[in-house]
Amino acid sequence: MELTDRTTAEEFILLGFGGGQQKRFLLFILFTILYILTMEENVTIITLVLLDTHLAWLPMYILLSNFSWLEMCYLTTTMPRMLFDLVSPDGTISFHACFFQFYVFFSLGNTECFFLSGMALDRYLAICLDSSSHSGDKALLRFHPEKPRYQSFTGQQPFRMKKVVVLAEESQKEGHLHVDQVNETSLVTGFILLGFPSLSRLFHLLLCSLLSTCYAFTLVGNLCIILAVLWDSRLSHLPMYILLGNFSGLEICYVTTTMPRMLSDLASPQPSVISFQGCFLQFYFFFSMGTTESFLLAAMALDRYLAISHPLRYPILMSPRFCFTLAASCWVSGFLWFLVPIVLISQLHFCGSNVLDHFLCDPGPLLASSCSPAHRTELAFYSLSSIAIFGPFLFIVGSYAAVLRAVMKLSSTARRKKAFSTCTSHLAVVSLFYGSIMVTYVVPEASGGSNKVVTLFYSVVTPLLNPLIYSLRNKEMKDALKRTILGGH
Repeated sequence: MELTDRTTAEEFILLGFGGGQQKRFLLFILFTILYILTMEENVTIITLVLLDTHLAWLPMYILLSNFSWLEMCYLTTTMPRMLFDLVSPDGTISFHACFFQFYVFFSLGNTECFFLSGMALDRYLAICLDSSSHSGDKALLRFHPEKPRYQSFTGQQPFRMKKVVVLAEESQKEGHLHVDQVNETSLVTGFILLGFPSLSRLFHLLLCSLLSTCYAFTLVGNLCIILAVLWDSRLSHLPMYILLGNFSGLEICYVTTTMPRMLSDLASPQPSVISFQGCFLQFYFFFSMGTTESFLLAAMALDRYLAISHPLRYPILMSPRFCFTLAASCWVSGFLWFLVPIVLISQLHFCGSNVLDHFLCDPGPLLASSCSPAHRTELAFYSLSSIAIFGPFLFIVGSYAAVLRAVMKLSSTARRKKAFSTCTSHLAVVSLFYGSIMVTYVVPEASGGSNKVVTLFYSVVTPLLNPLIYSLRNKEMKDALKRTILGGH
């Protein structure tokens, strides 16, 4: 009887592209840029089709928007995993995950083949059966003759208000925007973001150039921190750097919710018009990510407190698994925190001017333009804002008070210095973020130029400075960045 040694494979090893660390790093950068561009382009197509009443009912563009959505899903089945493998020394994938990826990848590929056939059929009917195709399109358009261009954030019919026409022209004598109001009632299609109307066209372009540079450095700086954490086998398992990697990823998303739109508005000679839905989507994501940042800063303070005050129990109390759970809780809580107030604000009736004196959809100008009483909604929003700001802030202050007390008990001066050095970077970021955000939302104003400057600071300048603060004040991070960028050991 012949005995054979048989084992069951529980995971597979994906070899990827091989090569040296620098080659893999360049591939990671290239594929990351391609992935971001692909997602942005397909999201743009989907948004244009959904928001345009003419395109939204044409078969060609219905199929095209579905095809764009399919492309995003198709690419996402492989690209995030491939990017992770390029920066991680571990290329293993579990048995179940391997076959799940296999199934989804080929299913979406087959769906893409069927969609291409459907789009070919649409073009055949449109060209070869011209009269039938046109009559069909007209029938579709006639079927919804009164469908408004935009709906509210919750899917309800949009409010009615006075139509405001803004004529953007620089007055050579007075140097301000002329606003003509037309007293006629019409469906609102969006809001007009004035941005920085007091600045001349030249200063608009200079500010656009400056903010473009800041945006590029913010993306590169935070991306380098993420790569350094993922690439360094030791840092990737330390709770402090797991939270820092999440924080850098959040900063990239946070600044991207406003910066591309603001740069486009600054480069445009006319005031920016943003759709009703687009305005409240920006409102939601901007405040959700700001709340997530507040919670993550509190989680990072908890990590420093446990590391310094309970060093022996720290590996058990702050295990990598608990750290990932803590980070995920911050993300989920942040995105649920303002959901109800923002939906309530979107249901208000806005019968005033649709001109918002801001560069983003901020609650102050939005509530000021509402004609219906919104005292409860306003109270709920600013109460939640105060809790989201002061709750984590007081927790951070309490944590560092306990840390200071524990550090003062240390007998060694070197140990005290090392303990303080691990906290100074976080304290600097906390001061920048909370110092600027409290000015805006704890004592809010309906509108005002000063609030725009403060908002610009914490939404643009703070994400730019964070990578510099963490890299300059942290020796481990500096060493990891050198190994990541220069390929050293």
